[in-house]
Amino acid sequence: MLDDTEREALLQIAVSTLPVEQDDLAVALATVATPQQLSIATERLVSLSLVARTDHGLWVHRWTAEALRTQQRLDHHRARCLRGGRMRLARIQTQSRDISEGIEATHNFLDAHEFDNAASVALDVCDFLKRISTLDLASFARHVRAAMPSQHEAYKNFADYEAQALLALGDTRTAVERYADLVHDHQRLVAAEPDRADYQRDLSVSYERLGELQGALGQGDVERRSNWAWDGGSVPFIVVMRVAVVAGLARS
Repeated sequence: MLDDTEREALLQIAVSTLPVEQDDLAVALATVATPQQLSIATERLVSLSLVARTDHGLWVHRWTAEALRTQQRLDHHRARCLRGGRMRLARIQTQSRDISEGIEATHNFLDAHEFDNAASVALDVCDFLKRISTLDLASFARHVRAAMPSQHEAYKNFADYEAQALLALGDTRTAVERYADLVHDHQRLVAAEPDRADYQRDLSVSYERLGELQGALGQGDVERRSNWAWDGGSVPFIVVMRVAVVAGLARS
């Protein structure tokens, strides 16, 4: 049987896929228990094999963490994820510059439904991954896009990061689908809230791109090919040619 301090320590550690240092746990749970109480609590959790002590801190096995997630109230779990995200963000700002900390903070904020915080960190992560790993960028951007509400102002950025990474990896088909999904999302948002200036601006950007493409391809090509068929559907020409331009396939 766990006491309140042991239970809270276990649940807080469990929201992190990375090990949690004892000092960071003490800061995260400063309103719950003293550092000494937490030290005693984590020692017992380790002795019960509920928590593992690694070279980098305290860690809960993912199977155990998933089981714990289902045994707590959703709002409580989100609060613990928010504390976890803030803890990672503090580490990034004061000591650690490891990209894994940024990825972890993003996941924590997404799980907490703190989408502004998630987007702020995730955009920096995408910018870094773009320079070092296209495959990791595609995977990370896909995860963030899937978890982010489509009406969030940064949603389009992650869709674009994902699509461009897919293009670089040679997966043009999925990239076209991603851009088509993005256009449809913008159309839906504008239809629902036509007075939103930011939604209208996103559509305007698409029109500006179309004008640039008309100049690159020639007006005749644009008029003759206003839509291309794709898997039995209709993909707007602007979407197809956005892909072509990024992939270097359009005529100059």
